[in-house]
Amino acid sequence: MNRSVERARLSASGVAPGEVVVATGFAHPRRGWAECRAAPLLAAGLRQADRRVRRGTVRVGTGDAVLFATTWLGQDGVSGLGVAAHEDDESGLDAAEQLVETWSAVLRTRRVLIAATTPEDSPLATALVRVREFAARGDTVILIGRRAAPLTGVATVLVSRVEDVATVDGVDPERLSFVVLPGIPVEDAAVILAALRRRFPRLRGQHPDEFCYAASDRREALRSVASASDLLLVCGWTEDVPHTHGQVRELSDVGRLRAHWLVQAATVGIAPGDPALVDEVIEVLRGLGPLSVVRRRVTTEVTHRREAVTRLRAHSSNARATGTR
Repeated sequence: MNRSVERARLSASGVAPGEVVVATGFAHPRRGWAECRAAPLLAAGLRQADRRVRRGTVRVGTGDAVLFATTWLGQDGVSGLGVAAHEDDESGLDAAEQLVETWSAVLRTRRVLIAATTPEDSPLATALVRVREFAARGDTVILIGRRAAPLTGVATVLVSRVEDVATVDGVDPERLSFVVLPGIPVEDAAVILAALRRRFPRLRGQHPDEFCYAASDRREALRSVASASDLLLVCGWTEDVPHTHGQVRELSDVGRLRAHWLVQAATVGIAPGDPALVDEVIEVLRGLGPLSVVRRRVTTEVTHRREAVTRLRAHSSNARATGTR
């Protein structure tokens, strides 16, 4: 990429005195039209410096403004960075030039590694069936999960942490069941369940084939992404973020992305919580050099459940073929 990067100072028009225009695109006199996907980042930097800023296309040609521009060639055409100010506005010209220099310094080929989320393979409805089944036999049901389930007329106790086990009281230890709710990693639920069994040896509950692994898979995917990334951007993610050897930055708005975070970041990981913000981040990163976007997913399969379904289907097929039941 470095061999295709070109810096230029171009004459432009359509910029009023006192304003700075961040180009969303401009016609380079030699390379043709340059798309400026990173314009939101540059505009945010100027607004934070209390500059009067506007985003839009910049007309290149003889005029009374100067466009500071950087362009490079990619697989999808010409991309660039561009900021223009009126030729009589010295402070505006300095700000425009400095901003383009700052972001030009982070141009490079990158990849984005997104921790893909998985849909919950065991919906809440399935867990609630078990809750009502256990309650119908006269048991108090301990719900192992992050939040209570929407139930009425059923005696339940929510246990979210190991520490909560000691607070469970007023229950008959001989008539006690558990259900693991979707949304809690199975590994965390297992620790809680072990503590419950130590306190209530007669505890009984659902078969582990019914546990939902979606939260476990999300966490493992994020751990994998974090360990492979130089920078991890937390974009609205509400679950625990693992320790990583690189930087971890919470991002509530794409304009809060900083150039110095990206200088050494060849791989940018994303913890996705806000899909719209993730899309915006990817778009502006495309404006900072060639970008590969990869989604990493972890999927857990309950083997015995799958094999049982396969055997049942095979039996049904054989029965239909032979006409037996």
